[in-house]
Amino acid sequence: MSSGDQETMLPNGMGSGKEPVGWVELARPNIGALSRMLGLVKNSTQPTQRRPCRFCGRVLQPVKRGALMLHFAYASNMSRALMQARCPDAHALGTATLSGWHFVIGPDGYASVIRQPGGRVHGVLWRLSARDVAAVNAYESVQSGLYLLRTLMVRNGKRSAPALVYVARRQGKGMPRPGYLDAVIEAALDWNLPPPYVRSIARWSRSGLCGAHAKETGEAG
Repeated sequence: MSSGDQETMLPNGMGSGKEPVGWVELARPNIGALSRMLGLVKNSTQPTQRRPCRFCGRVLQPVKRGALMLHFAYASNMSRALMQARCPDAHALGTATLSGWHFVIGPDGYASVIRQPGGRVHGVLWRLSARDVAAVNAYESVQSGLYLLRTLMVRNGKRSAPALVYVARRQGKGMPRPGYLDAVIEAALDWNLPPPYVRSIARWSRSGLCGAHAKETGEAG
């Protein structure tokens, strides 16, 4: 972990013996950028107004300051149907990219991202409530240590903001679990992610090492 990321690690829950049972990696986010991204009111003492989303134009319900967070999804959480089922308050802000990282299938058979200079991960930016984040944490098995929760800068159009990103705790590469990659590719196609990038993901279905050749698709390096 580089010092430039300004990340810290905090215990994620306590066991019966008061020992940490998991860890969550957090960064010190740019509050101003995050507030502008979410379109929150500047003065919480003033009546909350309904404002259109800056990305899709949809008029959103008013929310309390600090109640919403951004989540960058790059795998199964890109699925509209799955997110709607787990996270009733979730609102998609559109596609986004994570620069300096690369998509992989980890040793546990699920997607993750690893650092790679010049790399780029495509995905979907969601706006979540605290209840939604708790549901995604449970789905990603953060408590048991399958994934770490990190805050990384992502880009949505011309705007950049910190977003929650789930990164597998175990490093390395492996083979996807049966049926898992189908859901990821289906969601990627639904969001019209770049075809070369989708093909680089699809290669993992044949070999856990083929995704490393993303440079051939023009998506890395």
